[in-house]
Amino acid sequence: MKRINSFFFATMAMLMLSVSSVWAQYVKVTAPDGTVSWIEIEGTINGENIEICGGTDSWGNHSIAIDNNTKGSVDLNEVWSESGGHGTHYQVTSIGETAFFKCSGLTSVIIPNSVTNIGSHAFAWCSGLTSIDIPSSITNIRYCTFEGCSGLTSITIPNSVTSIESSAFHGCSGLTSFIIPSSVTRI
Repeated sequence: MKRINSFFFATMAMLMLSVSSVWAQYVKVTAPDGTVSWIEIEGTINGENIEICGGTDSWGNHSIAIDNNTKGSVDLNEVWSESGGHGTHYQVTSIGETAFFKCSGLTSVIIPNSVTNIGSHAFAWCSGLTSIDIPSSITNIRYCTFEGCSGLTSITIPNSVTSIESSAFHGCSGLTSFIIPSSVTRI
């Protein structure tokens, strides 16, 4: 009986450890001074893919970094199951609604071509965001995606985009360069 209990305990401990590492993902953040850190993110895992999605702070705001802790550049090519770039590497395929909502310290985001969807309000009110390159895998810029990004001075919209929904760039008062490609048939 004692041997069975020991086996059961060891099996359960190993199962708990494997489940916890599957659910914890970290994204690489490079601060303006070059310091690298890792923040834990919430996400939905589908094999080796992940959807970046927001959590909720005590005021009901949704964001990848609660209380605007994200400062600097986020590289969505660097999403791992363990902090420090170890463990399983995930390919980001979707950025969910409100994923970076109100991350005012966010200065830039590297979005890989594996991303096919950016949800509404994904970067809304990221006032520190100065430029962004949308990958050619995106066909639609959703409602209020970049609303209130007052620091945004330039944006590159690829020819793959065919639709820009309402208020996608509302409140982007710093935009000095904005070219809408001829592929956009609906604004």
